[in-house]
Amino acid sequence: RALELSEPETPARARALIARSCLDPETFGEVAGQARELAERLGDVELQSWAWEALARVAESRGDYSEGMAWARRRLDLVPELTDPDHISLIYTFGQLPWLSAGRFDEARRIAEAHDEITSNLTPHHRLHAVMLLVDVEHAAGRWEAVHDLTPRTEQAVAANIATPCVGNAATLLVCALANLHHGNQQEADRLEQSAEDLGFEGYGAVLDP
Repeated sequence: RALELSEPETPARARALIARSCLDPETFGEVAGQARELAERLGDVELQSWAWEALARVAESRGDYSEGMAWARRRLDLVPELTDPDHISLIYTFGQLPWLSAGRFDEARRIAEAHDEITSNLTPHHRLHAVMLLVDVEHAAGRWEAVHDLTPRTEQAVAANIATPCVGNAATLLVCALANLHHGNQQEADRLEQSAEDLGFEGYGAVLDP
């Protein structure tokens, strides 16, 4: 509907194109290119940032992590030009994925740490994402001791964020449960798994099933 109702050569049309391509990057990959071209014609830096994120998702959907990293890096290079900490935090949130997928854990960790810093004075939901990114990189790297050490902070972040339904609450608790299992603490793993179950999330297979 947004694509139908928005006028050509407007920010609204650019946002609609970005949303369409991010929703289904495998099918609508060409739409991301259209979004990028329009955002650049409009000269809107924030829209360019989101268009580049759409292009990164398209690249990742076809397994081209090098291209995904290239677009993510362009977004990271924009950070000094931006003033909205929420937008900056989301550049880090989504920008970490191509590096994780390519096994570039040191770079992914640096992105998580930068995100942790920018979100330090933001909302509990931002802070939940901060610990989630830190856990994600150690999980992907198989550094179970590091995940285990992040468990208390994870539980605090989930408790603080409980009013905001976010699958990251459950997913991060499950990774901490797995870390405790690796650590030889079955009882603690069971407790954390039950805490995740008690949050009542259904679906989200791509996030929870692994």
